Amino acid sequence: MKITKNQILNIIGITIIILSILRTYILITDSTPIHIFWLCNHIPIIIGIAILFRSSFVLIAETSLLLI
Repeated sequence: MKITKNQILNIIGITIIILSILRTYILITDSTPIHIFWLCNHIPIIIGIAILFRSSFVLIAETSLLLI
């Protein structure tokens, strides 16, 4: 079975989203839910969604926002 480029991108996008959700869960259970509202905690979820939808504009915009 050959893995295609689309399958690799789907795996990367889903992995990023799962790790972001796991981090959110850890922040909630660690009694620091106020940190969920920081911008740096939302960027991986948006990047994961941009990878899944193949939206290069959103991906570039969020990456530049992350690097500022």
